[in-house]
Amino acid sequence: MLEPGAVIDRYAVRALVGTGAMARVYRVEHTHLGSLHALKVVESPGAVERFAREARAQAQLRHPNVVAVTDFVDVAGLPGLVMEYVDGSGLNVLLNRGPLPWATANRIFAEVCSGVQAAHALNMVHRDVKPAN
Repeated sequence: MLEPGAVIDRYAVRALVGTGAMARVYRVEHTHLGSLHALKVVESPGAVERFAREARAQAQLRHPNVVAVTDFVDVAGLPGLVMEYVDGSGLNVLLNRGPLPWATANRIFAEVCSGVQAAHALNMVHRDVKPAN
């Protein structure tokens, strides 16, 4: 686990923002530009090659509804994927508050489908579409 203040390449760790099955995600700040990014660090050495393939594929995808990959760094021998940082909570938090109005649900669904369609156009499959993502 990375502690706030740690510097990875040219990114300073600010906070842990999430954990998943194979990785942790941190909010990081570019040390020269001051821009905020998300750093996803794989934790399972057995998943390193899969993670690298994911990084290369995701870096090719540019769509307003898909988080952009901007860099790939080494984090103590493990791969780190630097992505655009999107502030806010996931759809799962919004859904926990109760049912969404039809127009809101329809707009969100259409935006998700648009991003998935862009991935499919590049022969990519997102294997983990869910409200938390």
